[in-house]
Amino acid sequence: TLPEGFPFDKESALRAASEPIVLLLFSFIAGMDVAHPAIAMGVSRHSDFRQKPLRRMATTIDSLIHLVFGNAQEAITTATRIKGVHDQVEGHHTAGKTKTMQAHSYSANDSELQFWVLATGFYALEAAHKRWLQPLSDEMRQAVYDDLVVFGGFFGVAQEVMPADVKEYDAYMENMLNGNLLGSTDTSRQMANIVFGARHKGVLLTPAYLLIRSLARTSLDQRLQERLQIRPTFLDRFIAGLFDITVRLTYSRLPGDIRQRAIPAYLAVRRTWRSVFVVSAKHNYAKKASDN
Repeated sequence: TLPEGFPFDKESALRAASEPIVLLLFSFIAGMDVAHPAIAMGVSRHSDFRQKPLRRMATTIDSLIHLVFGNAQEAITTATRIKGVHDQVEGHHTAGKTKTMQAHSYSANDSELQFWVLATGFYALEAAHKRWLQPLSDEMRQAVYDDLVVFGGFFGVAQEVMPADVKEYDAYMENMLNGNLLGSTDTSRQMANIVFGARHKGVLLTPAYLLIRSLARTSLDQRLQERLQIRPTFLDRFIAGLFDITVRLTYSRLPGDIRQRAIPAYLAVRRTWRSVFVVSAKHNYAKKASDN
């Protein structure tokens, strides 16, 4: 069942704040996600992320777009598919210092892990606005966060796990960034390095890849840079800086309604592709049936 306020309509704060350019920080979001030891272990053991990181991130972006901008049927279908995958992701991992290692269970349906994923998404959304547009007002921050709480409720995140408002969310994020949990295991550091591009194998260093990597590395909090052993290079800072200037001179000066057209256009193309695929599949099935 759909909670009140979901799927999000055109007037929702989350849709309004989810500028297309935010998607360029998705690698940054994924890197922060897997910095959590439990998420890193789940991703490492239950997906082909190590072998195909870019493809996995592209698939996740597509799902996120359908959840936030899609209609009710698309949101339900996407969420059902994701939950089916999450139901199979569970196990144990170890965390802590070498002499005091402790075993912990993990599950993709764990509310605390699910909220960390939501929290990093909100963190990146704010970072994109500060970097390329303008910081969200206090009222807008709260409105977007309220939408994220609805979003979390749709996925079954326990209400008591989610901070009540943005002030509590800010305290939560500071606690996570200052604490010793993120990047505390070899797996979390390894997976983060894969995301941030330090250990990609067989990936052609195209301009687009270099840009995504540079934006992710230069957006990473210094505390996590040290913990994950990931530091932006001179090339990262140069590429990201040049892109920042270009965006401020072009994208940020476009009217908001024009900037917002990109994602609905993407959804329209995906819907057309699905329709063509379904028609083609039905035709092939009918042909095989008639041949038999």
